[in-house]
Amino acid sequence: MKSNYQVFISFKNSDDITKEETLDREIAYKVYKYLSDRGLNVFFSPVTLKALGRDSWSEEIDTALREAKVFIAVGTQKEYMNAEWVYKERTSFFGLKLADKSRAIYGYIASPMTLKDLPDDMKKIEIFQDGKPDVLDNLYTYIRNHLASDDNKEFNKNYLLIGVLISVGVFFFDTDNNQEFVEVLKEERLEDKKI
Repeated sequence: MKSNYQVFISFKNSDDITKEETLDREIAYKVYKYLSDRGLNVFFSPVTLKALGRDSWSEEIDTALREAKVFIAVGTQKEYMNAEWVYKERTSFFGLKLADKSRAIYGYIASPMTLKDLPDDMKKIEIFQDGKPDVLDNLYTYIRNHLASDDNKEFNKNYLLIGVLISVGVFFFDTDNNQEFVEVLKEERLEDKKI
């Protein structure tokens, strides 16, 4: 079953030494809550995995990474931003972004982390700093604009296809009869080859 995640939030969940939840988790939850309250489908592992009741959390994380169009790395320390899972998720998404330019990666940092503490792979992406005025509104606006831009590209691609079909004389608008539509396209191609 496809979940249609729009946003994936990555963060260091617990400290390796103290085993306590990190400030990163608390901040990531604040970002998750803000975005999901505004209608975005956000993958936030503590909430999402629990709600799904999944034991195969690794598979669900992979699915969420593949589906999401936006990735947000949350961090308060360079060490946390480079933690094993945060690094794996981030580099996986960077790899997906290379193949699919419609994806976006943002950083969301909080004190004591500063811009100069960012990992090298994050130094050329948009960074949002917790505590700045309207930071969550601004992040949400960036995400909505990005998702709307992606939707518009798909919309325009569909209209281009319709325009091409109209220009070659194919006038089927009955979406319930797609097989007939495909057969007409095949016939048109065969006719073009005979000329």
